[in-house]
Amino acid sequence: MALVSCEGCGRSISDKARACPGCDRPRRTSDGEESSPPAPRAASPPAPSAVTSRTDAHRNGVASDGIVSWRVLAIVAAAIVTAIVILIVSVVATRGGDTTSGPTRNEAQTQATQASDAETAVEASARDEDSSCAGLADHMAAVLIDEPLSRGLHIIDPSMRGPLRGVFLTRCDQDRWSEQVQTCYLAAKTEEDLTPCNRVLTVDQGDKLATDLEAIAPKETSPVAPGATCTVESLNCKTFSAHSQTRWGLHKLVLEAIYLAWAQRNLGDGSAAKRYAEAICLAMESYDSTDPLLAGDSRFAVSRAWEGLGCHDQAVTAVQASIGVRPHGGTRWKDTCDLCARLNANCAACTD
Repeated sequence: MALVSCEGCGRSISDKARACPGCDRPRRTSDGEESSPPAPRAASPPAPSAVTSRTDAHRNGVASDGIVSWRVLAIVAAAIVTAIVILIVSVVATRGGDTTSGPTRNEAQTQATQASDAETAVEASARDEDSSCAGLADHMAAVLIDEPLSRGLHIIDPSMRGPLRGVFLTRCDQDRWSEQVQTCYLAAKTEEDLTPCNRVLTVDQGDKLATDLEAIAPKETSPVAPGATCTVESLNCKTFSAHSQTRWGLHKLVLEAIYLAWAQRNLGDGSAAKRYAEAICLAMESYDSTDPLLAGDSRFAVSRAWEGLGCHDQAVTAVQASIGVRPHGGTRWKDTCDLCARLNANCAACTD
């Protein structure tokens, strides 16, 4: 690169420069023409200060770093609140102006209808149960009274139809006899057909049935075995089988024997006395039970059987023994005390 003199101001400039930096005179090229001066550069605007930049940015609603400012957040929040208010107003309008938090009128009517339907269903179910138990009671009266009479057997006097029907109706309804029990009794044609039905009953159901049946039996017709001496030895216990049953399973057989004794009490052939003897012999096998309820129920059943045989003293001894082992005030306590009173026995424990 060589230096040449500017023709305008005489300053030394580069032979490569197109114009003099001092006077801006174009330099002549080697062919004698002046080169065109460079286009003037546009002056850059002064850079805004940091304070001015942030202030302008906030006026526009945007922070200098691109984050939404508090004004934008306020606008968004206001929009959300407005939407919620509109939704609430819409719900209130739908409810017909009811601003309470409870159900709408339509919902209340629906709930009331459903409650009424449920109540109607319960009443209908209760009527069905009452109807089925009433039919069962009528059928049992026919099996125990009418069927034997059709064969010339006077087992239960026809005057007992009302009380007998009442016992079965009450026990079926109050003890909630299962469909299996009711179906079995309704299918029975003779007194002998009732045995499997009696075994389907629970122990408590069977005990209550036997107790209620004994309560309506005329006491003056209580069967007494011919020549009975009211001793255990006279019962010939070895002739009765427990059928491998123990504890409460065995006690169900005891209750069945008492029930059958009641049903056969007017046959006059000693059948009832044999059933009472069977109940005593089987029940005594549970005398040593460590379960106070079973021990008490066994003695209670023995007392009832002795009473059925007309053996008063033995019945008193057994019922007092039952009171002595039963939990005071527990299951069957009242029935035991009632039997004790009926026998005119010393029932001081029942009044403690």
